[in-house]
Amino acid sequence: MFELAFTKKKIAHDIKEYPDTGHAFMNPHQAGGPVFGTLLKISGAKPNPDASADAWSRIEKFFGEHLSTVSKG
Repeated sequence: MFELAFTKKKIAHDIKEYPDTGHAFMNPHQAGGPVFGTLLKISGAKPNPDASADAWSRIEKFFGEHLSTVSKG
């Protein structure tokens, strides 16, 4: 859905879904204390180091290409 919409509008994008991840997969540690931490575990919100490394790499590359303050001329 987003991929098609951004492509049609010629908006720069880099969209990737990580199917084996839940919410907060980029957090380095599971947090939340005893109550909220339990809810996070039940919901599948937990760190995923492999997906996180890939996501951070893609974010930094995208920002470097599209938000750089360095003049290209």
